[in-house]
Parts: sequence; C-alpha cells; structure tokens
Amino acid sequence: MPAREGGMSAINALVQRSSVHMMTDGLSYIDGVPFEVDVHKALELVPWRAALAATGPAKLGEFFAAEVVERFRSFDHLIAEGEVVLGQLFRAYADEYREGDAVSTLVLIGWLDGEDRPAAFAIEMATDGEKLKWVEQHSTTDSEVIRFKLAELAEIAMPPVSLAMLQAARYTFKDYEAMDPETELLHLLEIQRRIPFDDRYYVGGQALLTSIDRSGVHQRIVHKWDEDEPGKVIIPQPIEWAEWLSKRALKAAGIDLSGLSRLQRERMLKKVRKGTLR
Repeated sequence: MPAREGGMSAINALVQRSSVHMMTDGLSYIDGVPFEVDVHKALELVPWRAALAATGPAKLGEFFAAEVVERFRSFDHLIAEGEVVLGQLFRAYADEYREGDAVSTLVLIGWLDGEDRPAAFAIEMATDGEKLKWVEQHSTTDSEVIRFKLAELAEIAMPPVSLAMLQAARYTFKDYEAMDPETELLHLLEIQRRIPFDDRYYVGGQALLTSIDRSGVHQRIVHKWDEDEPGKVIIPQPIEWAEWLSKRALKAAGIDLSGLSRLQRERMLKKVRKGTLR
C-alpha cells in the first residue's frame, strides 16, 4: 500500500423501486494503520438528490463532489454527459496530487428527475502505475474491469466479494424489494472487513448508510466497530454468521433484546433461525 493517506474504502449500494442506498465505512489510514475511524465518505451533492463516494486517495471524493456540482446542471446532466469529464478530473487529480499514480472506483447514487426513479452508477478509473499493479495483484475476483466507463448497476460491492466469501458468510440473494438495505449492505461490509490485503485489514470504523428517495437525501450511522481506534491496526473479531443474521433480523423487525433474559434471547434467536418468529 502507498505510504500516504488512503485509500481502500468499502462502498456498497442497492437500488430498489422507490429508493437507492449506499453504505460506506469510516477508515482513513497511513501505511495500513488508521488515523481516523469516523470519516464520512458518502458526500451529498447539494442541491441535487444525489451523493457520491470514491475509493482511492482520501481527498478524491471531496474533489469530485466540488467539481461535479460546478460543471453540471443536475444529476441527470452528470449521468448523461459526465463520463469523459469524470475521467479527465481523475487524471488531473492524479497528476496534481498523486504523482500521476492512482486508482479509484467512483460510485454515484441519486434520483433521476427525467425518469422519476432512483439509480446507482460506478466508474472504474486508474493510471498505469504501481497502484494499479497492486490492485490487480490483490483482486478478489476474476472479472474483467473496464476503465473509464460509467455503468448503471442495481447492486454494487466494492471491493468485490467472491461467491465463496458470500457462501461462507451465509449471504443469500433475494429480490431487491425484499431486502432490508441496512442489513444487506452491512452484511457485505462485514465480509469486506475480513478480506486481508498484505496481511492487513482496511474496512471498519463505522458504517454510514446514505438513502435517497423522492423526498431527498438521508444519512445515518448504522454501526460502529468500537474496537477500531486511531493508531491501531484493524483486527476483525470472529463472527458466528447465523447468530449475526438472527440479531439483524430482529433489529429489522424492531425487536429489542436488551430487556430480555439470556434464556429469552436464546429462544428468540432460535425462532428467527427456524423462521417461526411472528
């Protein structure tokens, strides 16, 4: 990894019929050691109903957020005509601040006014240099990456998660409308948190959920990893996935276990696992 601030954020997104959701982690680090654990990486594009987040250099997302609202009239305009400009902005940033060597995935979510619907887009960008070699060496999938192409996607997981990782974590694929965005995107984030790169871990701090619908942009922190501290390497704790999923299902259903006895909690979790909770 580079010796400067960075750089390998987790960004997950999900598009539903009447809303779009993005979850980002909160770490910023130097040489694989966090110096911040509560960074808000999802940036609202005021005055649009839109937001963006970027992997790569720590300040790249802020750079994009400032530039696109100056250069485009609306989120629709950005999506329709912004592909080339986004690539130019990335190269300019890399030349000015990263000695021409950078890699990033930019994720854009928002409400398309012309079509009256939510949408999510991603664009992969890279210069030819050491950063790209490192990313390709540590890729978690064999999928071909097309650079500088703005693509609309229904679901985004960055860094990508392999099928084996999903299966090991009991991640199940559902109809998008049946998904609870907080649970599904956090589940992905917990998996990504446990992907080692050069024997270090780079996802954590906090999970920020950004949701966009007709009414606007809504953000809230849905989880904090209290064990993550500035100056200390990330050490993910073991997860028993069945129990984790049961607890998330109870939370999504609005059921609070804090006032129950241990026996009552165990019975409730057992009902969730059996699918008999009413």
